[in-house]
Amino acid sequence: MASMNTHAFAAAMHTTRDTLRYYEETGLLVPQRAANHYWLYSAADQATFKIITNLKKAHLSLAEIKTVLALRTQPVTADCRADTLALMSTKQAEFAHTAAYYSQLAALAQTMVTAVTTPASAPALDTLIEKLATIDD
Repeated sequence: MASMNTHAFAAAMHTTRDTLRYYEETGLLVPQRAANHYWLYSAADQATFKIITNLKKAHLSLAEIKTVLALRTQPVTADCRADTLALMSTKQAEFAHTAAYYSQLAALAQTMVTAVTTPASAPALDTLIEKLATIDD
């Protein structure tokens, strides 16, 4: 990928220039400056943006995302080892819980599909819909 200006990068990443500006201000994304003082975004910036997007989807805060991004370039020192371990352990547990929740939803959705496609041998759809109240989040 050749370097892109802010407008082109925002379009390619399906985001806004304001979001890119905010990420730059907070230090999450650090594009290079061109001679004309415009930002130029590289393939590395694209990867960083995708990491930010995925971690946001996983409900990490921007501060947590910044911590994760820092781990790309800074080794885990003895001073930060406990904090890093606590963050990663907490997030791993949250992800496992979320995966279990979505697994329950997926199984129920599959049962609903079966109920709709083969109504004679499947439970009533209204009964299955009521089961949505029993799924633990």
